[in-house]
Amino acid sequence: MSSRFSNLEKLEKPPGQEIRYSLIVTQHPIRARMCGFGEKDRRPIDPPPVVELLMTYQDGAPVPESSVDPSGFVVHANLWCHKKKEERSLVINPSSLPSSNGGRSTVISLNAPTSTRNLMGSTVSSAYMLKNHEGKQGIYFIFHDLSVRTEGAFTLQFSLTNISNILFGTCPGSTSSPVDAEVFSDPFQVFSAKKFPGMTGSTDLSIAFQKQGIKIAIRPKDRKRKTTKNLPNELNSNPDMSDKRTIDSKQTFNYYNSDTNMNEAVEDLQDEFGKKRRLLSTR
Repeated sequence: MSSRFSNLEKLEKPPGQEIRYSLIVTQHPIRARMCGFGEKDRRPIDPPPVVELLMTYQDGAPVPESSVDPSGFVVHANLWCHKKKEERSLVINPSSLPSSNGGRSTVISLNAPTSTRNLMGSTVSSAYMLKNHEGKQGIYFIFHDLSVRTEGAFTLQFSLTNISNILFGTCPGSTSSPVDAEVFSDPFQVFSAKKFPGMTGSTDLSIAFQKQGIKIAIRPKDRKRKTTKNLPNELNSNPDMSDKRTIDSKQTFNYYNSDTNMNEAVEDLQDEFGKKRRLLSTR
């Protein structure tokens, strides 16, 4: 057995002491754009949820993070309804449902509808010893790659497990570790592509973790999804522009959030230019 895990066992089981674990959500999810049932167009939950591990002895004294090897801890994320009463991690795949073609079919399908994961991405996070945006060191679990297939209101349940319980045989006859702590996030909303208001700017906590090597996409703050009302003045202020007037396509597309679906941007522009062409043709 590696010396690293042997050291972990000694730190987590000091003589005459019992360590108690608790989780707190230090960065709650706010919103997300549904990714549907394809596998390519995934949009992450925003901002990336972050969970912190707190440890205390029986007498309430905190266990210093600097004295603990966190490599044995993992946190698993599950999707629940926003009222925290029912799990929503699985959803029926529409492609597995019998199609309704308006007529009676003489063939009866015996295949039951299949379920698929509603929460996609990396649902398990290892522990990271990091400093937050205020310089305080802690043990964090970061979920920067979670997506949801369907729209609706949800919450995330986070469950802490210490896998060293399996490695050191503290759970005889069991192949799984007990859950040491659980916590729910605040409710968040998953929007359809048309209703999604856009990604939020990166938080100070995300920026601090990214600087320490965590792969979190950093975005400018106060970003808003643009509509045709926010396009260059050539489109909105001058409906009588001539056919010879051109607009720099790069300038136009720069008005769109880089995280906005490009297909939606193209459709918006086509609609806008179509209106101008019809107006010119009637003159």
